[in-house]
Amino acid sequence: MATNTQLPPHIEKMRSRVGVGFKKVHNPVGVYGARTFESLGYDNSLNMDDFKNNLEIQVSFCDPDRVVFDVVHVDAPIANAIRRILLVEVPSIAVETVYVHSNNSIMHDEMLAHRLGLIPLRIDPRSFTVWKKGDEVTTQNTVKFSLKVRCEMNKSAPRDDEAPPDVLYKGHKVYSGDMKYVPMPGQSFAVPPAPVHDDIVLAKLGPGQDIHIEMNATKNIGKEHAKWSPVSTASYRLLPEVTITKEARGQLAMGLKNLCPANVFDIEDDHAVVRRPRDCTMCRECIRETPFSDHVELTRKRDHFIFDVESTGVMPADSLVTQALNVLVEKCDMVLEGLDTAIKRSSGGDSDVDFTAAD
Repeated sequence: MATNTQLPPHIEKMRSRVGVGFKKVHNPVGVYGARTFESLGYDNSLNMDDFKNNLEIQVSFCDPDRVVFDVVHVDAPIANAIRRILLVEVPSIAVETVYVHSNNSIMHDEMLAHRLGLIPLRIDPRSFTVWKKGDEVTTQNTVKFSLKVRCEMNKSAPRDDEAPPDVLYKGHKVYSGDMKYVPMPGQSFAVPPAPVHDDIVLAKLGPGQDIHIEMNATKNIGKEHAKWSPVSTASYRLLPEVTITKEARGQLAMGLKNLCPANVFDIEDDHAVVRRPRDCTMCRECIRETPFSDHVELTRKRDHFIFDVESTGVMPADSLVTQALNVLVEKCDMVLEGLDTAIKRSSGGDSDVDFTAAD
């Protein structure tokens, strides 16, 4: 039976590192098979106790719009699941139904409705239910907005043919800030719902043109439509590792330092040292040509992920990450329940499988 003996250094490097060469990437595919290294006496299976004891989450930057954090000692499928959930399974609220009472601008009704749907709204969706076609509109599933703008001549504007339209006309540009929240009976918010940004141009009007629209905003997820995705980007990268394999001194060290556009290297006691490896973008300039390629090795740590999540502004970025983790937990619970049900049906009785280790 396999034990937790150490793998030979060259095999451990293949298991735990992604090699970055000048022309290609080495060992890009992770090894997740429990019995892959059984002949070497190494147990590669997932142990829940080890997973819980070794898992690390380190937040390096956090503000309402962006959070950067490291997840250490997890496999790529788990990291990618978190990324995908952030993109398409964390709910938000966006304009779904548009009632056009008047629109004589050059913007077609359908195009204007599409633009309205993509406006991020600062509304916490957690207290709302999902509205489906045919459902009654209630305070629990809908937030109403109105947009009413009319363009008129600016009587105080200078009579100058070269004056821009914004000076000549009032209401020439229709902005997202012109969307006004319409309270429903019994509906209240500590902060009135509004677009995240009030300076997004929706349309342009000429004298005498107007737009009058009523909108219903509802809760859903990005899997249904991208307008419900609460993040502008959610990405991760493997932790870069830059190793000086052979000492570089003097002019060679200075050349290596000047070669790196990310300023990863520094000079200490007349020899090159790796000062900021995390900033490495793997541009490979340092291994492009000799003699530098003989002194530097580039790798990425396979189980260390640097996440960068940017919110659209509908909710704080750290809150989105927390909700994504909750969704992942719900999916795991669903799988466990399904497995338990399947085992009970196949055995014709109660399941004797112990799932407590996964709690």
